Amino acid sequence: MDYNSSSYLENSFCQNECGHGVCIENVCQCLPYWNGDQCDVPFKFILGKLFNAWKIGFIIIFSGLIVLLFYKIILYLLHQKLKKKQVKFLKISTYCLLVLSAISRLLYLSSDPMKQTGRVNGVFVELAGGLGLYFLFSAFLLILLYWAGLYHRVFGLARIGLFNPIAKNLFLVIDAIWLIFEIIVRVLYGLENKSFYTDGNFKLLDLIYSIYTMVIGISFSLGFMIYGTLIYHEIKKVQIKKESKENVVKKLTFIVTILSWTFLIGVVSLILIIKFNVVNHPYGALGGLTLQFIVEIALNIELLYILHKKTDKCSVKKCCDQKE
Repeated sequence: MDYNSSSYLENSFCQNECGHGVCIENVCQCLPYWNGDQCDVPFKFILGKLFNAWKIGFIIIFSGLIVLLFYKIILYLLHQKLKKKQVKFLKISTYCLLVLSAISRLLYLSSDPMKQTGRVNGVFVELAGGLGLYFLFSAFLLILLYWAGLYHRVFGLARIGLFNPIAKNLFLVIDAIWLIFEIIVRVLYGLENKSFYTDGNFKLLDLIYSIYTMVIGISFSLGFMIYGTLIYHEIKKVQIKKESKENVVKKLTFIVTILSWTFLIGVVSLILIIKFNVVNHPYGALGGLTLQFIVEIALNIELLYILHKKTDKCSVKKCCDQKE
């Protein structure tokens, strides 16, 4: 009886004094970005000035990126005269997705990153943090489908371009599933309902979400590798002017290599962060977010390079038309 009473008191104390944590077997296990025996110490407090410097630094970077993107959009609308409305729509859509991604990151950093103060609604913070990556990868999915369609169109194979019904539906399905996952998981995280973290169904949903995003990331890498390599080898075989061939081959080699490795580094890093529970430690969490933001910024720069008119994938078709 005494043992049961003692156990009850311990459990009651754990439940009442666990703060931002979950009481499991009378042990207080902290939620992400919280520390201390009673999970009442925010990582922000432990990191001190480093956290503020990190936050301000990335706010400046993403603000600059937003300005650059708007400048590129305005410049494109003023000077780019594309006869093909499909290509124009693709570019504008991609630019808009990049802008939404950067704005999401800026909102996340400007509000309450890591949900440390409680002054901003947790659901808003989680959505701002999660949708940034979703918008960025959606932009790359558009480009990947266009690239695949370009290869098939230029080299006379079955067309599976972006605006082919099958490819279009594929894009919509993949993107819609990710968006649904993103919203549901982020809302549940934002509510900070402690029962979610001990509920088997929520853990399963979180696991499926993590696997789905990782599979998409790896698929992006493989997709760019496959179609980049196919275009590379086809251009090597086509009888065209030597200078034009060398120019396109160099650009393709650079883009395929950089894109593929950036995606792989991002996905592998995410897997390692989850595997070793890096986010459970203040400096590990800050380092993990820093790595994620750096990868996102690199992908933004690479996509801007791809969208630049001088390195547009349409140059492949023009190059192939310049036969000797």
